[in-house]
Formats: sequence, C-alpha cells, structure tokens
Amino acid sequence: MPCPICSRPALPRTQNDAAPFCSPRCKQIDLGNWLSNRYSVPGVDGSAGEGVDDGYVNIDREEGA
Repeated sequence: MPCPICSRPALPRTQNDAAPFCSPRCKQIDLGNWLSNRYSVPGVDGSAGEGVDDGYVNIDREEGA
C-alpha cells in the first residue's frame, strides 16, 4: 500500500508503527495538515451542521432550574 503523503511503499501495521504512512515524518505531515485545516470533512449540503443528527438530545432548561 502506498503512503498517502509521499506515495512510497508503506509496510503493514504489524511491521510499521507509522502505518498507513511510510514513516513517522509522513505521519507528522498528515497531522499538521489536519491541524492547519488543509483537510476538511464536508458538511451536509454545505450547511453549518443544521439538521445533522449528532446523537445528542437537546434539553431546554428553564433558568434557575
């Protein structure tokens, strides 16, 4: 399987702690890409989370309760 960062061959997880990357360096580059927002997960129809079931139940509480 090729490394998703540099396309060099990457050993399987049983032989490579950095899998699916070929090296710890490529693993860190990928993490940096996520942390700097170079990657993103698209929302539903471009909305900002409206209508998305996140599994949480919203409970309106009265003040003072």
